[in-house]
Amino acid sequence: MIISIEGERLSILQVAILLYLADRPRRASDLLEVFSRRGFKSRSSFYTAVYELMNRGYIERTHPRNLELRLTEKGRRILSILGSMIDREIRSLIGVVDILTEKIGFEKPRFRSLADELEDPEDLEEYLEFLELEMNKVKAKLKGWRKISVG
Repeated sequence: MIISIEGERLSILQVAILLYLADRPRRASDLLEVFSRRGFKSRSSFYTAVYELMNRGYIERTHPRNLELRLTEKGRRILSILGSMIDREIRSLIGVVDILTEKIGFEKPRFRSLADELEDPEDLEEYLEFLELEMNKVKAKLKGWRKISVG
């Protein structure tokens, strides 16, 4: 799937790489590990996407001798535009994936935890805060829905 933004065409993989670099620089090998844990298997496609993003000025190396990557101003600008577009495109993609998995009989889990996929302590702390907020929402909803004790 390709997303077109201001005349620029980016693959979903390229968009995902940009999003992962939005909060801080990361080593390319660390990014590849994250993508691999989520089912992405092609190292060559990953590194092709990275080098294309570098050649097009969206990302750059933090130092000439390593492959730690960071967003450039151009990369940050394109991410600011992507917000609403991604929501629309992702919803469409999720619908297509749902149809495919239904037709091939793939059983997908109803709920999925990210805890096993997160390695960075800051990401884990942020995820914990998110889960605590979600638990409070669920408890409030259950209390309003049924008069039961929620501990």
